[in-house]
Amino acid sequence: SVCYGDTATLIAGGASSYSWSVGTSGDSLRVRPLADTKYTVVGTSSNGCSGTADTIVSVLPLPIVTIEGEDEVCVNNNLVMTAHGAETYIWNDLFSGGERTIVPSESGLLTYTVKGIDSNNCSSSVSKNIYVKDLPVVLIKGDSVVCEGEIARQEAIGAETYIWQDSSSLSYLSKKVERCRKMGYKAGKYDVAVIGAGHAG
Repeated sequence: SVCYGDTATLIAGGASSYSWSVGTSGDSLRVRPLADTKYTVVGTSSNGCSGTADTIVSVLPLPIVTIEGEDEVCVNNNLVMTAHGAETYIWNDLFSGGERTIVPSESGLLTYTVKGIDSNNCSSSVSKNIYVKDLPVVLIKGDSVVCEGEIARQEAIGAETYIWQDSSSLSYLSKKVERCRKMGYKAGKYDVAVIGAGHAG
């Protein structure tokens, strides 16, 4: 048996000359069948007598290998990829195993290829492109010093949506207005997490 797309070498013995059913002669035949195929050889001895022999070459299917995982990730964030469809796996960077985690340190396009090998030692490969996105540069602008009892106005800029330390997720402009209307800031440090279009932080 051979894996689909591979070749097999058939060797005949016991006679002086050989003729194969595919129209070639010689004691060996190299074949690449696409389906189970029967081959017949006629062997002729030096005294002119002949005999035949048959063999069937079975074709084994290749594993259907897939990669599960997100297509995008932000710089310095984790992305998990899992290969399916085979028994063992080897990746283009020589990592072995079905599941792996990557943490890209630079933005750009990454391509990962994995080769999956099944129990019949047949293999196939599949590739996955991953777009690594830059992190947004987020700033908080506004009042840094206010007198006691006054309203401190803060505005986050640099992304599209924001999550403040109190877990509210209003847009930065509405955030500024709502926070200023509802409460005055106490002295201290204020943080904001952001999620931008095509970005995450």
